[in-house]
Formats: sequence, structure tokens, C-alpha cells
Amino acid sequence: MSLDVNVREIIGSDFQTIEAGSSAADAASLISQKPVGCLVVVENDHAVGIVTEQDIVTEVTANKVDPSKIYVRDIMSTPVMAVRNDNTLKEAAEMMATYKVHRLVVVEGNGAVAGVITTEDLASWISKDGAKSQEVSRPRGPEEMGAMGPYQ
Repeated sequence: MSLDVNVREIIGSDFQTIEAGSSAADAASLISQKPVGCLVVVENDHAVGIVTEQDIVTEVTANKVDPSKIYVRDIMSTPVMAVRNDNTLKEAAEMMATYKVHRLVVVEGNGAVAGVITTEDLASWISKDGAKSQEVSRPRGPEEMGAMGPYQ
């Protein structure tokens, strides 16, 4: 499996941004409308943080705060953990491991947001790439791979 591929090769266009001055209610609405687990928080077209579903639950809902009265800047995670779109997947994985994060903002050379890469994206790439790099072989079932399957 090759982790020497540039990050830009696997990021999709399914990321969403939100202004730091937007309300948590706006953030929750965007997350519920799009198939994303986080929003990249921007100011002047540059990433300044990330807000996740979990941030909204723990900072707003659990504290019984009116989501229309709290700003995204007050609940977002900072600093932004980012990689350039020309970094390799290996570099992205190392950064995630070092900083114990599940998501990295991907930026272009000028700092503009290009997307988000997640641990799920990396795992998906590794499994697809691993399948491509194997010699022709018959598919193996979970039992043959030593997988447990769903926990019961």
C-alpha cells in the first residue's frame, strides 16, 4: 500500500465551511443538511478552527445553552491542525497520530481551504490501495482474515 500519494488525490469536495461569527444553531443546521461530521470555521477565507457534532452536543446541548445565542468561535476546536494538499498521506497520518486528532484541514499553498481529510478517509484509501496492490487472489472472508465481526 502506498502512502506516498498526495492528500489532494483522496480528498473530496464534500466539506463545508462556516463563518466564526455564525451561531451554533446555524452550525447544527448545516451539519444536519450535509453528509459531514464537521465544519471548517473560516475568517477571511482562512481556516481558524473546526466545529464538530460533538462540540455542539458537549458545549451547547449538554450545557443547556440556547444555540442561537452562542457563536461558533466559542465552541470550535483550535488551533487548526492542517496539512497542505501536496503533503503525502503518510505525513497526514503521522500528524493525526502525533496530535491525536481524527481530522485535518487540507489547505492549498495560499492557505485557502481545499478540504478535510479524516482517519476514515485514510483507512478507506489503505484498504482500496491494498486490494489493488495484491497479486490476483480469491476474496477472503472475515474468518480467514481473523476478523471478529460485530461485537456481541
